[in-house]
Amino acid sequence: MPQAYPARDHRAAGGVRTIPCTKARRLLRTGAGLVSDKGWERLEQLFADPHNTPEQTTWAVYQKIMSAYRAKTPFRRQDPDGQGDADPHHRRA
Repeated sequence: MPQAYPARDHRAAGGVRTIPCTKARRLLRTGAGLVSDKGWERLEQLFADPHNTPEQTTWAVYQKIMSAYRAKTPFRRQDPDGQGDADPHHRRA
């Protein structure tokens, strides 16, 4: 698989700051609920490039993990039959 951005000397003109994902690193670490309209536009431009598909997937997973972490109530897993907690030590009456 070809590299999204070829390796280059970081001391060259612009260095790693010219790579789009590096330029947007603070935005990529921001929670989706805190992103401004301008930030969403920047994300859409960033993710429009097919080379940035792995970054888009990673960002989406990060957002889900952080929203679950910040949730006030913990997520309860369901058994496949939809009954109660999926904890194997949980006994039903």
